[in-house]
Amino acid sequence: MWREKARAAAPRFLAGIAALVLTLTTFVYTPIAGQGTGPGLRIWLLLAVMAVSAVSSWMLVVGRRDLPIGLLINFSCGFNLVWIFSAVGPPVVVASVLAAGLATIPAPRSLLPALIGVAVAGLILGLIVLRFS
Repeated sequence: MWREKARAAAPRFLAGIAALVLTLTTFVYTPIAGQGTGPGLRIWLLLAVMAVSAVSSWMLVVGRRDLPIGLLINFSCGFNLVWIFSAVGPPVVVASVLAAGLATIPAPRSLLPALIGVAVAGLILGLIVLRFS
């Protein structure tokens, strides 16, 4: 009995960890973006997408698993994979992959190509932003 409850609570717990990492990263980097060091627009765009992925990951914690939420999570978390090029990027990348996986796994097989495609589109857009900024 308790094992079934633990299995049911595990995805929410993992989503909570991912959402917490994404939220903390957003708040830690916001003062840095406000200092005007480096290309300001790119930093604000990266933080805006990080905030969207944090909010959408919290939606997984509270139990919202709609298709639009899953698409939003996969797009924003795919975009967040560009943080791998940062010195502090691995926690953000792991949290993003975890959140995207938790949004994708319970989906029907017919929606998997769309969810994965949106994540790849987010990554491509993130790479374009890094290249042209």
